[in-house]
Amino acid sequence: MKILLTGFKPFVGVEINTSEMLIRDFQQKPLAEEGIEIMAVVIETDYELCERQFAEIFLQFKPDAVLCFGIAGSGREIRLERFALNLDDEQRYDSSGIVRHGRAVVESGPDGYWSTLPIIEFYERLSEENIPVSFSNHAGSYLCNHLFYFSRHLCELTGGISGFIHLPPLKNQFAGNRPGLGMDFQMMRRAAELMILEVAGQNMDQD
Repeated sequence: MKILLTGFKPFVGVEINTSEMLIRDFQQKPLAEEGIEIMAVVIETDYELCERQFAEIFLQFKPDAVLCFGIAGSGREIRLERFALNLDDEQRYDSSGIVRHGRAVVESGPDGYWSTLPIIEFYERLSEENIPVSFSNHAGSYLCNHLFYFSRHLCELTGGISGFIHLPPLKNQFAGNRPGLGMDFQMMRRAAELMILEVAGQNMDQD
C-alpha cells in the first residue's frame, strides 16, 4: 500500500512546525513495515505552490491514502479533522505575502468534503495507547484547510482516501504566552505510526 504523508513548513507566528518535524523524522527514519510504501514530503506554506507541489507528487506517486499533517498552535492533543471547506479566508498571509478572503479553494468544487480516512478507528487506536486525541469539525480557513480540501478533490477525481490531522506544538513551545500546551514529539511520531498501520490494516482487510 502506498501512503503519502505531508507536513508544512513554518508560517506566520509559528517558527517551529511540528508537522515538518514529523515529516523530516519519517524521511530520516522510515517506518519499516512490510507491504507499506511511504512517501513523506514537506509542503510549502504558499497557496499556489502547495497545490502544484502536492499535485505533482500525488500524480507521480499515486498513493492509496494521504495523511496531511499541520500544527494547531493551541493544541494539547492530536486533532482528527472531519471536514474540509471550499474556502480560503484568513487574515494571515502565506509565505509569498498573499492574503485570501472569501475565495474558493477550487472554483468548480463542492462546498466541502468529509475526510475519508478512518478517523473513528484512529481515535480508538490512539486512545488505547493513552495518546490525547480529539475530533475537530473543520480545519479552519487557512493553508491546512486549503490542502485538506485540495487533496480530497484530487482523490475524488483519481481515487484513494485522504484527510487532515492537526498536531499540537512541542511541549513548552509557547510557554511564554500559552502555558500548558503541547505534546512530546515521540508521542506524535507514535500517533502517526498507529494511524498509518490502521490505514494499511483496513486496506489489507478489504483485499
